[in-house]
Amino acid sequence: MSPEERKSRLNYKLLKTLGLSKKRLLVNDPLFFYQLLLPLCRSDRSDIPNDPRKSYYSEVMRWTQSYAHDIGLGGSYGHRFKEVMIPELVHFDGILIRDGLLGGSTDGAIYRRWQTKSPAFDPDTSSSLTHTRFLQLKRTLKLNDNKTAKKKGEKGYEPAYKYDFIFDVVCHNVRAITETASLDLCGDESSWAHQGWGEPGAGIIARIMNKPGITKGGQTVLLVDAYRCRPYSYLHRHKLHRKINDWNAAGPKEVRLIMEKIAPFIAGGGSERVLWKSKPHSTWDNHFNGCQILNWLGEEGYAATMTCRRNRLPKNVPPKYFHTEKTANGDKVARVARFQNPISAVKIQKKAWLLPTISTRSV
Repeated sequence: MSPEERKSRLNYKLLKTLGLSKKRLLVNDPLFFYQLLLPLCRSDRSDIPNDPRKSYYSEVMRWTQSYAHDIGLGGSYGHRFKEVMIPELVHFDGILIRDGLLGGSTDGAIYRRWQTKSPAFDPDTSSSLTHTRFLQLKRTLKLNDNKTAKKKGEKGYEPAYKYDFIFDVVCHNVRAITETASLDLCGDESSWAHQGWGEPGAGIIARIMNKPGITKGGQTVLLVDAYRCRPYSYLHRHKLHRKINDWNAAGPKEVRLIMEKIAPFIAGGGSERVLWKSKPHSTWDNHFNGCQILNWLGEEGYAATMTCRRNRLPKNVPPKYFHTEKTANGDKVARVARFQNPISAVKIQKKAWLLPTISTRSV
């Protein structure tokens, strides 16, 4: 079911140049693997020849320091504020990760990690940063440069510019250390809660009622390796993506846009680095399904497997070929798929691809 030749492989020679060794694998060095994707120092000053990775913490340090100066911290009139250093930023991120591993902090009570008399006290957190410094970094941390970011209405404007950088760096660096990418991909959206506001009209912050525990927030569509946790591309969900004639449904359009982003890395796509020797297969849930996107994928030579929405069943197929019978409310076995007498419908067209649909009965 999972042929080895379809799975991805990392660039061993590059990883060895970046410092990977048998010892590092055996002693479990998580910081080394962390900095492979989020480099701690500037890639052009790492003494690693032809390091293809994008820098991360050095840029965040520069933007954070610049923002602190812009809001008046430090100097003769502002509150005392020492220069931001990369180790502090790494500790800041580590504190957030560790807080989650320890069960998380309800009601924003992460400050209890510094209270020695609290049951939530954590000596590792307390020794990494003082609580005062943690709050200073929380106030000033920046993943972008507001001065150079494209403003609304300008060409190249990205509504998610305040947090796009980390997604861009991770996906770029995953591709950078990859020799060959997986021919089987999985796409879906990732949701995050946020009770604030985005820029008017961008649609970057919306109500997400169908996510457990989330009433408002944002979403990012990710395209990852089906066998490994290796994200290759992403697309922030908002209303200002490139307009495509007659493409009105958000899900199918997102699939097209994200597949267009990886197209240059497929053989014949024009990029110097070829990660896919042939066009990959991807899986998506029913939000992204529709005849329009399936036909586009087929025309472009891609393969895809999607669950099908009730309101996006294949056109011109009689209802008798689908399980349309509904059950009564309160049925204890409702929504359980019975793979009894499944219906397979294959729509034969004079084209280079097939569009099979399999219907299973839910009772």
